[in-house]
Amino acid sequence: MTDKKLAVDTYLELINSNQIRKSRRDKLYGSFTYFLAYRENDFWSKFRLELSKRKLAINTETTANEAAIDLQEAAVKQSRERYSQVSSRNNADVKRSFYDDDTVAEVIDHDVEELAETEITNEVSTGATPFSEVTSSISSMAPALSSSSKRRKADKPITKKNRRSLEGHYQALRGKWILASGTIVEDVLYTAGSDEACASLSFMLDLDDAKTKALFSEEDWNEIISDLPPYENYGEEAGEYLDKCMEVASIEDMRKILEKRQHDPESQLGEAWWKDNAWGVCRRLTTGIKGSFIIMGEKAGHDSSDRRNQDITTVDRKKIGVKADFLWRTISSPDIDWSAGESATVWDSAAMKYRNEGVFKLPRQLHDILVARTCETGGVDSLRQEYVCGLLTGGPVIQRVQICWGTKGENITRFFRSPERRLFPTVQELGISLMAVHDLLVLRATTLRLCNKYEESRREFAKASIKMRRQELLIPSVSPKEKKRKFSLLSSSL
Repeated sequence: MTDKKLAVDTYLELINSNQIRKSRRDKLYGSFTYFLAYRENDFWSKFRLELSKRKLAINTETTANEAAIDLQEAAVKQSRERYSQVSSRNNADVKRSFYDDDTVAEVIDHDVEELAETEITNEVSTGATPFSEVTSSISSMAPALSSSSKRRKADKPITKKNRRSLEGHYQALRGKWILASGTIVEDVLYTAGSDEACASLSFMLDLDDAKTKALFSEEDWNEIISDLPPYENYGEEAGEYLDKCMEVASIEDMRKILEKRQHDPESQLGEAWWKDNAWGVCRRLTTGIKGSFIIMGEKAGHDSSDRRNQDITTVDRKKIGVKADFLWRTISSPDIDWSAGESATVWDSAAMKYRNEGVFKLPRQLHDILVARTCETGGVDSLRQEYVCGLLTGGPVIQRVQICWGTKGENITRFFRSPERRLFPTVQELGISLMAVHDLLVLRATTLRLCNKYEESRREFAKASIKMRRQELLIPSVSPKEKKRKFSLLSSSL
């Protein structure tokens, strides 16, 4: 509704309708009167500005599409003319072979691509069209070009369903994280995540992302990254054992160290570790932990499945959660997930697979685990100083990912990636290779600390819930005052 007077009259008519209670009507009328007196001009100016921006965006997109269509038609026309000129110069035998459908399609595809590239180069060099508009025009021509010219989009736009889910989630938020400057972190992430699918949709802060950092001032960002929970120390004996390997220069040196076995079987590194395929050691992360297993293969996380099915109805089909390449799971009733990991054949930090799994997919799985464990222990404060860790592997490279809650509030989580660790092929570099084992030991120790803290907090939460439930059963709800409550409790015990 763009007419100012019509909008005001319609809203007043809605307020004065009999469907609204008088108390509610008076409150709405008072708020609307204040709006007309102090906020009306600002609202309509912002509204007109937003409307003009949308019209400009629509016109720009329409112009780009028309230009792409014209470019496509010109390319096809010129390729047909060139084909007819070539075919007329050939003899009958060559001409018959040239009329083969596959050959014609190949020639047209080649000419269209060549002509499109030539015109793009000319437009960019003369400054007639910005390079970003040329790129978008070519992407809209993808069905007319050969399949090799199709490219995956780096940033996936947010869908209408996700936008509605984000708005509903944002409106229901409580206990927001307010920084010392007055900036509300949830409001900033909501504005930033309303255009494209990214970690901000789940109110997760990617501490390694330059775009996320640019959303805040330097003072606000320093407050956000401060007070991160410490890592759990995996023990001095294991550290001393790894330090000995730094001086290895030959196979004989390595044999001496391996033959000198440690007293603690969980912290020693045997010969099977080196013989196994790169990360076979990951299967041993749960060794000695009762009921816990590393489940390899494409398995869906329980917490991810629960999140996807939280609004399911009786007629909907159950949805499967996001699958991980390995899960740290405690087999109980119900099963509990503690960690997850993703793997690739080759490590390439610029590849789409790494950017998808390392920046969004794996952090979202870890986020689901952290939120689920927090809900089971009664609140964010119970696990605010704990990490949920995950792993990214690709070829001989490994990287640890960890997520934790913000220092304040009940909605924001922070995640970041540790430095990459690589396995080297020579024994002289064994000490550097064992930095990967260091990261695995940190993950194991930190996850064990999370398990212990979870069990402790869950017991305390259960005791508090039972105590509260007992009081609710003994104390009538009609006695809200303290004196009457004591009398009711005394009477019920007689």
